[in-house]
Amino acid sequence: MMGEASDAAMREAKARAAEQVEKGKAVAAEAWNAAKPELAAQFDHTVDGERAGSADQATLVPSDQDTQPTGEGARREAAQRSE
Repeated sequence: MMGEASDAAMREAKARAAEQVEKGKAVAAEAWNAAKPELAAQFDHTVDGERAGSADQATLVPSDQDTQPTGEGARREAAQRSE
């Protein structure tokens, strides 16, 4: 295609692409609006300033109550107690 036909095809392709972008934006906005209440509900469940359920979730830092030696350290400690 050359000349006017090529220009017309290019304009039509750009117009269709712009329509698809707008449709995509609308779908994304609809999905976000549908997801917001669930997201808010997950973060709004608080108990004494902590998220609900956080007590039964694993942390990166063990609490003092949970620390027990394992492996070689446990064997050494057990041996010292039995002496």
